[in-house]
Amino acid sequence: MSSGWLESRRIRFDASHGPGGSGPTLQPSTAWDDLDEAFRERLERAIGRSRDHLLSIQHDEGYWVGELEGDTILESEYILLLAFLDGCERQARDPDRRLLEPDSPWAEKARRAANYILQKQLPTGGWAIYPGGPLEISASVKAYFALKLTGHSPDAEYMARARRAILEAGGAERVNSFTRFYLALLGVISYDKCPAVPPELVLLPPWMPFNIYEMSSWSRTIIVPLSLLWAFRPAVRVAPSQNIRELFVRSPEELPKTMTSPANLDELSRRTWIDWARFFRTMDRVFGGGCDRCDGEPSGRPPTGCSNDSKTATAWERSSRRSSGASLR
Repeated sequence: MSSGWLESRRIRFDASHGPGGSGPTLQPSTAWDDLDEAFRERLERAIGRSRDHLLSIQHDEGYWVGELEGDTILESEYILLLAFLDGCERQARDPDRRLLEPDSPWAEKARRAANYILQKQLPTGGWAIYPGGPLEISASVKAYFALKLTGHSPDAEYMARARRAILEAGGAERVNSFTRFYLALLGVISYDKCPAVPPELVLLPPWMPFNIYEMSSWSRTIIVPLSLLWAFRPAVRVAPSQNIRELFVRSPEELPKTMTSPANLDELSRRTWIDWARFFRTMDRVFGGGCDRCDGEPSGRPPTGCSNDSKTATAWERSSRRSSGASLR
């Protein structure tokens, strides 16, 4: 899913890619004959056991069936989405209503997903993103939030254990950019705390060093929707009793807009000609500052996109006239 290296107008800034690149190279596998005899025997036995197991679970008709599992992020994000949809439908009539109450049409699905999340909690309190893995902060914050939205008491032992583990790992301040958008969607933080993802990114031509066609296909399916969230800023209000302020080391209001660079980059990711982290932080300040021209309101639609409040709509109309629809041009 790349624009390729053969385009005459194409310029690359990462040394680890392209013809003659100086990045890491794959080493040929060790020859079978060079392996230790005892190791070869253990390897052959392991291969044989794996083969026998696969044959033992094959159906008579010749096919295999197995459950496709992922981490708890899928369940957590599903619950957060259901909470947003619930708020869109019901908070227009009752702004102070809690999300996903038992009479909500989505409450039962959310409850069942939350039960699965709880089953996957680590003994230390958080949630991992692969079997046997350590606590992952974004997955853990979303899991805790999902449990709280579905009625799990923050005073429960497992919730206190999760809260303690999250705070010891740096708190909700350490979540990734994708999770920040979920927190903004439910009113925990402002969209001003989210990285700038302008929709105009799709207009960058393929010959530029940075464009959406240089991203993996799954990255594009995330970035394009995030750009719409960033432009329109839909949000519902989470009740104080369902908020997760307790997961912040300081407070949501003190959350820095500029995100820190991740420490777990592999060698391939590090080998670039320019500092991409600094580049994106600079672009974030440029685009993020530009959106403050409407006194914190987006120029595309009301920040509380599910609200029918006339005052909100009137304020949005005034800000839209001031911006003249410039945000998407």
